[in-house]
Amino acid sequence: KNMPPPSSNTGDLFQDSLVVNDVSAPSILRWSAPGDPEAFPPLYYMDFETRENDIIRAVRVVNNRLVVGLDSSLWRMNYLPSERDASFDRGKCAEIISRSQGIVNPMCCCTFTMEGGSEQLAFISNKGLCTTDGFNFVTRSKNLTWRNHISLAAGVTSTPVALLNDPENRCLRFYYQNTSDTSSPELCLWASYDAGDIDADGNFKFSGPVNMENWDQPSDARASVKSAWAVPRPNGS
Repeated sequence: KNMPPPSSNTGDLFQDSLVVNDVSAPSILRWSAPGDPEAFPPLYYMDFETRENDIIRAVRVVNNRLVVGLDSSLWRMNYLPSERDASFDRGKCAEIISRSQGIVNPMCCCTFTMEGGSEQLAFISNKGLCTTDGFNFVTRSKNLTWRNHISLAAGVTSTPVALLNDPENRCLRFYYQNTSDTSSPELCLWASYDAGDIDADGNFKFSGPVNMENWDQPSDARASVKSAWAVPRPNGS
């Protein structure tokens, strides 16, 4: 009666349900019965059929709304339909946020809060660093030549790795690989969202890129970065 959870690589808790993607059906979003994260009734799904045959890349909650990031579009889920509804209508629960901006992978999005503002979801699209409150989105990297970092040139491997919030330094850290930078292909850009570092167009102040490879001084050898994470400590740092 109630199917097991699908294989997935992104998800979040929304309205007491576990909401995840389905690796076997890349455009389908599935959710569990409320309060029962191991039960996924067959009717509990949403198919994001797009002209581009987009794949669901990230599922995150921001401001009591569920944001679903596909390859080239961004959607908001206002509620999760269930069989208890008078009419099980999937079409009305999802609304488009952007038809031109998506999320590149599950690790390239994170929530953060600017001083005096509401919670935001920051994410890496194919066109830059963007933020959304679940209703509107803003491109925060218009002051940056994005293709210098994530190149589309033939023979260059440019791969977004992760976007992490660093609340102590009030910045977002974007880890990526770019083999056109022969000195260090493992890099990190810092995007400051401090109030004094946001220009009139809403762009964040960028610094870097920072070399993220491990370095052994005696041998002067480098190794690729394997993992990095901002871990909040009990004292708030």
